[in-house]
Amino acid sequence: MGLMYPLIRLVGMIQTLKLYRRSLTSYMNMCGYRCVGKIQISKGDIMYIYESHMEGYYTSDFQLDYDDLYCEQCGDSDTYIGEVNNKKEAKRLLGYGECEKEFIDKIFSPKEPSIRINRYKMKPDTTDAILMSAGFRDGGSWIKDDCKLFKSISLVGEIELNIGFISTEGWNDFDYVLVFDDDFGQPYTAFYGYNYGKEIGDFRFLQKVIRRYNEEMDKLDFLEKVE
Repeated sequence: MGLMYPLIRLVGMIQTLKLYRRSLTSYMNMCGYRCVGKIQISKGDIMYIYESHMEGYYTSDFQLDYDDLYCEQCGDSDTYIGEVNNKKEAKRLLGYGECEKEFIDKIFSPKEPSIRINRYKMKPDTTDAILMSAGFRDGGSWIKDDCKLFKSISLVGEIELNIGFISTEGWNDFDYVLVFDDDFGQPYTAFYGYNYGKEIGDFRFLQKVIRRYNEEMDKLDFLEKVE
């Protein structure tokens, strides 16, 4: 066997790393995923900037392959713009449009404190009357069922929080709470999947959504936080 076994093992490790990297970036590039300033950098760091095929810009700390930029959902691809390591270079690369200025300001601003999505459960003896006093009204269709009571709350921009009750029994904060991207007409992808329940520290837009989500859920007296 000699060197054969270590060589096979090395090849396997490389393939595993490629698959992990591909799965991560494929998740980033799903249609509707808002990635505005994925990371913030300090002076001397290199960051790679891309233009999303949906709209806007995002960054990575390593250069992505073409396969990583391809969107399997729609067949389009994101575009590599270039690399920068300071604000001046970013302005020269992207220009001075309003969208570009906002993006540059976000990725070079100080990092916000990391934050996690809070989990909640309903307090015992919650009644329809309590829900209606909290602003819930007769609902419509919720996924596959009819929603008895429903409330929609604006979070950030086109992102909204929808809470439904088919009944007060068996309610939970995953199946009956939906963070929805009204701009794309689908659940806000970044809120779910890998990020759900994780500590988020390098995604400013998502951090802002989570902060508003936690604030609005905390205001509902019939809910209590699960520690």
